[in-house]
Amino acid sequence: MNDWYSAEVLSRHQEDRVAKKAMQIWRFEHVLQKHREHHLSLFGRGIRLIRRKAGREGRSLSP
Repeated sequence: MNDWYSAEVLSRHQEDRVAKKAMQIWRFEHVLQKHREHHLSLFGRGIRLIRRKAGREGRSLSP
């Protein structure tokens, strides 16, 4: 009983670690992807920043 329990806990612990690691890897790749998109869309970001600034001043450039 005790051996089965500790094996169960150990495997669950390993699963958690694997899941956590996978999550870290996914998050890292996700951040890289966002970073890449950010660089590809610097022009679009400039437009968005101008829109946001205009929105803050009470005007709206949104279509």
